[in-house]
Amino acid sequence: MDQPTMPPAPHLPARAPRYLTPTELHVATQLVAGASNEEGGIALKITPRAFSGHLGRIGAKFGAYSRPERAHALLSTGQVPPPPAPSPAPQFDATELRLIRALAKHSDPVRIASAVGIAKSEVRTLTKSVVTKAKAKNTTHLIGLCHTWKLLDEADAHADGSRSSDTIRAHQMGPVLPPKPPSDRIRVGFLNLKNDGGPEPAPGVLPTLWHDTYDLLVALHFDWLGLGELTHSQTRPNATDQEKKAAEFRWQEAQKKTEMRGFRAAMGQGRNPTGLLVRPSTFTIGPRPQQHLTKVFRTPPTVVELGLREVPKARILTASLHASYCNPFVREAEVYELTALVDKVKTHLPAEGTKAVACWLLGDFNELPVPSPGDVPDIDWNAPELTDMVHRLHRAREQPDGTWCSRTDVDKILLHSGMHDPARYAARRLGKPAALATATAGRADSAVGQGGPCRIDRAAVDGWSIQAVTDVQVIPMGGRSDHDLLIVDFSRRKLIEGLRRKFQPLAPWALMR
Repeated sequence: MDQPTMPPAPHLPARAPRYLTPTELHVATQLVAGASNEEGGIALKITPRAFSGHLGRIGAKFGAYSRPERAHALLSTGQVPPPPAPSPAPQFDATELRLIRALAKHSDPVRIASAVGIAKSEVRTLTKSVVTKAKAKNTTHLIGLCHTWKLLDEADAHADGSRSSDTIRAHQMGPVLPPKPPSDRIRVGFLNLKNDGGPEPAPGVLPTLWHDTYDLLVALHFDWLGLGELTHSQTRPNATDQEKKAAEFRWQEAQKKTEMRGFRAAMGQGRNPTGLLVRPSTFTIGPRPQQHLTKVFRTPPTVVELGLREVPKARILTASLHASYCNPFVREAEVYELTALVDKVKTHLPAEGTKAVACWLLGDFNELPVPSPGDVPDIDWNAPELTDMVHRLHRAREQPDGTWCSRTDVDKILLHSGMHDPARYAARRLGKPAALATATAGRADSAVGQGGPCRIDRAAVDGWSIQAVTDVQVIPMGGRSDHDLLIVDFSRRKLIEGLRRKFQPLAPWALMR
């Protein structure tokens, strides 16, 4: 059967930087014209899922995760031409112009409202009014039309239309994201997406932030992904039927979108449960698929037993966790409970039956790591800029002289039990210092007064698995969440060798010396 042919690539000015593939350029052209996944897929003769995947990769390249932001990034850098305008530019007033510029740069309604100088409750109504006034299909099309009308020209654009640089600045592109892993790589990660992307704007309609975030996750091709704050994807037993239906719908959509199998932990005292997604084509699952740990934990971890087909007797105990944020004594008890998983990791591969020989813990530890050279600087809990004293009580301890220092008990317990931080390994053994020096939280507006950037979202893996790490990256979520996305890549070949015990484990604390 003949494959459908793509239409000719859009004509671009010679100065346009070529960071997109030809297919991505076609998708980008549809995007700035306001096409939905279905409309874009029909136009390009691809599936809506494929169209969405390309959108995710485009967003990843620019560090822009909402459709209007992607359109603005594409058009600001000359990647694609702006869409044709049905009419001359309307006479927008000052408030409307501020709204248009805010929509091009933010997806959070709070940030948009702040930039415009209006109440959050007014954002949706005013946006709808401006979209109608512009005769646009939607907000993304509005941004495209405003570029056509020269209402969103960048400050460094010259009169002849050229720019001071034909390269995309780092702050515009965001970090260089890892490409799709080769067949000999296994990619795992953890994301604490604030409040699961938010509630449904209408029954059966998932929020734009949720879709944009999962587009990014799809583009990064995870084999295992831990998730925190599944606020709207899990419910308590006493939830209403409507709440249960909405949560089940969202969780099923997450599995469909990523083409991964999902597991959720039960709700604990907190309202933000954990979960994880597994790619069945990468891992075998079971024979005891999920272990439910409910005692001690404020937020129960999601614990799933996995394996690789090449080593059927060896099992990998994996966990997505969210440690107690408000009680350091509970947090310490939680990590001691997790060492029960570590304790199951035996030195030798069993002659018969199956046995755990590896352990991976990823999550929000809600506590800083033991300070080490090259790490994110420790928080100065005594600085006058630190005003959230309750937060300090959660994360630090008072010294005899009245000063405060970070609590690092969680990291110490894991180090003593022979677990290792992949970021430290990447920095110390792979020559990738950025892995250790990049914060994973503490940059959001909500963290003002709490001490600044920190590295509380981390991973801990056993002494064999750590030697299979090939890369660690932190992907900024651009204010869409108060946590960033952690990525750890493993060599499949080296993991298999470790499961077969072909080499000695890395000694406890070896990366701290």
